[in-house]
Amino acid sequence: MRRSLLLGLGLSFPTVASAAEPPSLPADAPPQPTPVAAPGTAEAAPPEPSVGETATLPDTSAQLDLSAQPSDTFGDPPDDGFAEDEGNAPEDAGTGDGDDSDDPAMIGGRREPFSPTLRGPIGLYYTALADVGGLYTFRFRVHTSFFKQATFAVSPDSIYGADTHSRVAGSVDLGFTFTKWTEAYFGVYNQANRNERQDPNRVDPPVVFALGDITFGIKAAHKVANGGFGFGAIAGAGLLSGADKLLTDRANFNIDAIGTLDLRYLTASKAPVRLSTNIGWILDNSYKLVEFDKIDDPVSREILRFSLGVNHSRLRMRFGADFPIRFGEHRQFGIDPSIEYSWNVSTQEETLYSDLTALADEESPLPRSQGWVTVGLRSNVYDGLQIGVAADIRTTSPNYEWGPPVAPWQVILGLGWSIDPKPVIKEVEVAADAPPPTPVLDGRVIGRVVDSAGQPVAGARVSFPGLSPNAILTDENGGFISYRFPEGSVSINVEIEGSEAMEQTVDVTAEQDTQVDFAMEAPAAPAEGTMEGLITDEAGVGIAAAVQIRGQGIDEPFNAQPDGRIAVLLPVGDYTASVSAVGFDPQELSLTVTAEGFNLAVKMNRSLPAETPNVSGNKRRIRIKKRVSYQGTDVAERSFPILDELAAFLAGHPEFVSVEIRVHTDDRGNAKSRSQGRADAVRNYLVGKGVAVDRLTAVGFGARAPTAVNLTPEGRRKNNRTELRVNSFKE
Repeated sequence: MRRSLLLGLGLSFPTVASAAEPPSLPADAPPQPTPVAAPGTAEAAPPEPSVGETATLPDTSAQLDLSAQPSDTFGDPPDDGFAEDEGNAPEDAGTGDGDDSDDPAMIGGRREPFSPTLRGPIGLYYTALADVGGLYTFRFRVHTSFFKQATFAVSPDSIYGADTHSRVAGSVDLGFTFTKWTEAYFGVYNQANRNERQDPNRVDPPVVFALGDITFGIKAAHKVANGGFGFGAIAGAGLLSGADKLLTDRANFNIDAIGTLDLRYLTASKAPVRLSTNIGWILDNSYKLVEFDKIDDPVSREILRFSLGVNHSRLRMRFGADFPIRFGEHRQFGIDPSIEYSWNVSTQEETLYSDLTALADEESPLPRSQGWVTVGLRSNVYDGLQIGVAADIRTTSPNYEWGPPVAPWQVILGLGWSIDPKPVIKEVEVAADAPPPTPVLDGRVIGRVVDSAGQPVAGARVSFPGLSPNAILTDENGGFISYRFPEGSVSINVEIEGSEAMEQTVDVTAEQDTQVDFAMEAPAAPAEGTMEGLITDEAGVGIAAAVQIRGQGIDEPFNAQPDGRIAVLLPVGDYTASVSAVGFDPQELSLTVTAEGFNLAVKMNRSLPAETPNVSGNKRRIRIKKRVSYQGTDVAERSFPILDELAAFLAGHPEFVSVEIRVHTDDRGNAKSRSQGRADAVRNYLVGKGVAVDRLTAVGFGARAPTAVNLTPEGRRKNNRTELRVNSFKE
């Protein structure tokens, strides 16, 4: 029940610069070495020269050095917008020697990183910059803001008496540059307001929470004039939380045009001055979340509107200047002082509030406008860690029919981190007359494994003794492709489970694939026989039972059909079997399965009725004293004991011929599907415990028959219940 772009709320997240692409070679340069893979690895890259090593490339004076550089290049101010990895770095870009004195936007060998605004996209505290940061950089930032003011919304001389208002807000913002020209941003915003008042007739709550508003959007920007001028646009939306639950009932939409002038690229002295402006409009639907006309007390209505962040649709203008200053041996540290002016002009009037003008000290000279100045400072601390502090100072507050009051002042604190997944790439001087390294090209072995009948063998284990510790399994066609090996003899070992291994030596030739086939004797399949039979009670009626088979490497349970029949294919040999069923004494027996099979006939003796103190029933229903709990649509493990007791009750009381399992849920999500899934889970559990499937029916009623309202946790708990109705009872 508030807008998502809260006035004075937000947070900044720094960005890490992108890595540079290698310089292109002349057209007549010789081909570069082809990467090859070492045994047991994927294809490897050519050796990388370290700092100080030299190598020669024809007609060029530089090559790439991928030596690790310190990650101390993170700072708050945005970069120049020319990511070296896109090949459009300014002509005066740094040499990568750790100084980078030629490029004012380079810090310790990297482009300077960025921070988000309080609304998400890259910029100052409120003003977005016409830049999107290095490619694939990620920004994370949290912030908090607060203010406290006596006689905030009403005049101390008015009949309404003075009030003291305080607010604490916080948010989390994320940003990601996913293409050369675009970034995406996402934020979650929360605030808590407290109003202390003298008027006993006030109806607004003294404490109001506005939780869970979400904003997201995309910004596109482009730089021209060697990075000195940028322009772009932002399109965003806000999801507004409802009055009594964290669900989206309404949404805001905004669009902004942005421009930036960076004097570091337009002046000979590289003056650290950047000027930015934003002009846009926001369609604000927060008024539609609350029926303000039903609040009779005008002061209560106005304070509630401010506390929930409710505002009109409005034209938004931002004007900012910042001064990115760098210092340290490699300019790895930085501070970014800034000053901004924010001006909102309402594009709609709300007559409901026109009677409130007398509440303020005096009528606003700009009745439609909200305005404030922001003075801020951001600082790069260490390895992408950033801190910031700012203060908002009100300049203009609107008449009430045009919007809520502007906080007279506000302090903003921020903490963020920038991540650049790309390595630092720097250029080093190399000698011009050294010949290029000779490429090393290895060969591979391509083979196929078949059985004596010529059929492919899948899953055969192929290894290379002495060369690689890793084995290869043949595919469904029996084929395999080896790792790359140097030219020479290679031993290959092939194994099939149950048969002797075969070993063969082949000669690998450089730059070629060597073909080899293996014909293996497949192991003979073990003889098998079928154990089938019938499990009955004393009267010869088949019963559902479980049979545990042990022997010949097998130790597994098998379930008989509900009518007691069982059929299992087993290897020939001796076994022991344990037969169990709910309500019957277990039996142990020995058996021998031959190629002709084995006929199993077991008559079970009914046990004395099991103790079921938590289960009772009559002709209409069965009662269980403990609730059945679920995890999603599955029965929770803590409910297994009560369902075991229910299964024993049904086994000892055959007079309950047909029982209907009824599951009810609350109204969240797909209630019908959830309740049916839970009913099926209870039925399946009871069938697995020996209850005949034709005695059970599962029905999910969803939220059709609540016993309490679904607005509270206790009400929802009562509505989530499992009932057992008797459909057929035999006297």
